[in-house]
Amino acid sequence: MKKESFKFKSIPTLDKYLPEKSFINKCDIKNYNIRIDTRTITEYNNTENKLPCNIPIINESQHKFLHRHKSIAGIVVLYGLILNASKIRKELLKLKPYEPIIFACSKGRLRSPFMYVYARLLNIDARIVKGGIAESNENNRITY
Repeated sequence: MKKESFKFKSIPTLDKYLPEKSFINKCDIKNYNIRIDTRTITEYNNTENKLPCNIPIINESQHKFLHRHKSIAGIVVLYGLILNASKIRKELLKLKPYEPIIFACSKGRLRSPFMYVYARLLNIDARIVKGGIAESNENNRITY
């Protein structure tokens, strides 16, 4: 008898469980001064569509692992956040935000929502760019 492996029909993501007021539309990003890209350093450096500041929530090896094991991607991102929590906390508090911090990642499903939740735990007002900032076409580009 052949053993069947369990596969999710879709990747479990955090964005589905957050209130709508946690998100902003991509076209509104220019209205905020503190904008943080939560992608890895390599992703951040290899794209033109990025925010002014980069605070990665996971490192390169965790990102590669995440793509090989998408069914546990949320756990991988949470693990990265736990490992990097003190560094991320220091970076966020250094910004001394008097307005919401905007977080974005490629698709807006895991990394920026986890960063949003962590910021809220630190009592920092924050929002997430809905749908992320991945470069899918010319109309999707961020303009400042």
